[in-house]
Amino acid sequence: MAVKKNELVRSTKPWSYEDAVRTGQELVKLDNKITLDLAREIYAAHEVLSNPGARTDLTSVQVAPRCNDSKNLAEWKDLSPWEKYCSDIGISRWTANRYLKLYVPKEDKLLTPEEFKARKILEFESWIKKLDPKFPDWRPEGWPPGCEQYYQGKLREKFLLDLSRREKFEQLELFNAAYMKNLADSIVTYTTEDVIRFSEVSKKIEPIAYPGVPVRDQAKAFMVVEKVLERFAAADRKSVARAIAEMTALYAQEED
Repeated sequence: MAVKKNELVRSTKPWSYEDAVRTGQELVKLDNKITLDLAREIYAAHEVLSNPGARTDLTSVQVAPRCNDSKNLAEWKDLSPWEKYCSDIGISRWTANRYLKLYVPKEDKLLTPEEFKARKILEFESWIKKLDPKFPDWRPEGWPPGCEQYYQGKLREKFLLDLSRREKFEQLELFNAAYMKNLADSIVTYTTEDVIRFSEVSKKIEPIAYPGVPVRDQAKAFMVVEKVLERFAAADRKSVARAIAEMTALYAQEED
């Protein structure tokens, strides 16, 4: 049975890799999704196995990859203790790390996607306050990559807002090189959250997607539009999205 971190710390029984893997396997098979119990187990394992010198080779529960490829087997043996643990309980390291981001050990709770995003924005905003306007290329030590992407997005939004306020059409610079580069960067550079979003979008649009084209391709097109919409002020995005949908439908009718 899964235990809370504070219960784990108070327990006189030492942490056992074999017991942890067995419990983790049961929780993964039971729900096949993130739960508070599974998050606690993964967090406890990560705390132990991320320490230098952590070993898992003295247990009997490990499960090597089911293949006859000696090269793949050798690579599995070279995995870190944390990677082996993830493999043994039946999830990828990427998935386990994503689960860890949603778990708040001090509060012993799981964050919803909305809560996670809100906390990340607060974190990024606190980093941005450290920037010096006199040195636009300088970044404080420990500046996260995700914060850089968030910051560049804010700069693009400001750039577009400034463009929209110009009075004359010829000043809008429709094919301005900087604008086009920023647009391209936002479309081709995706984060972990974008990958998760792609999966969610694909499932959501599948019932209404056009059957003559793969759903994933239609989801990609939608996400490109979604990225462009992020350039508009938050209060205007829904209205702009509706207008674009109507424009697209009108264009389709003209094509017919």
